[in-house]
Amino acid sequence: MSNVIKRYTELSYMLHMLTSKKIRLLDPRFWDDKNDFYFMSRYKSLKKIQSILALCFTEGQERYHHWKVFSGTASGVRIDFNKGNIISTIKSIAGIRYGNVCYEKLNKLEACPPNIKDIPFIKRHAYYDEKEFRIIYEDDIDEIYFYDIDFKIQDIENITLNPWISKDCVESIRKLVHKIDGCSKIKVKSSYIINSERWKNLAK
Repeated sequence: MSNVIKRYTELSYMLHMLTSKKIRLLDPRFWDDKNDFYFMSRYKSLKKIQSILALCFTEGQERYHHWKVFSGTASGVRIDFNKGNIISTIKSIAGIRYGNVCYEKLNKLEACPPNIKDIPFIKRHAYYDEKEFRIIYEDDIDEIYFYDIDFKIQDIENITLNPWISKDCVESIRKLVHKIDGCSKIKVKSSYIINSERWKNLAK
């Protein structure tokens, strides 16, 4: 598996993250996948905890649907983090768990229900291509809706902007990122998944 975990998100979140030097775990109630949300809610009930928050990454190769589904298209960005560095940062934080998501088929889970501790890291097999890495935070006492984790800017490998953005906007965003404290060396590039000169050259 790659040592890079990729977070697809929106430009506004990325700028806040770079400025605050924090990554934010959020309440899964706002997720589109209601099966996934139900599993998280069920885990919360079974464990009798007050809060469960999460942040999702992918370890998979770039896919068109990543941009369409996870990043808000025109304002979408992808932040590539060094997985080992992020794990080193979070592994000693009380209440934090992390791991790769397992993608299971219905008949298998019906025949052999999952252990409670595994529930937050299980999704339907239809989502297998996501290759998700997930961080969760549990709070036994307080009901909270987000949890911030400090990180080092050096943990970022690079930032990729969505494939629909214009070249002049790419340069403007690059300059904006480089003006943020500590971010002057971050590589900011554009995705070419829908407009690759290398690919088009194959037909010449």
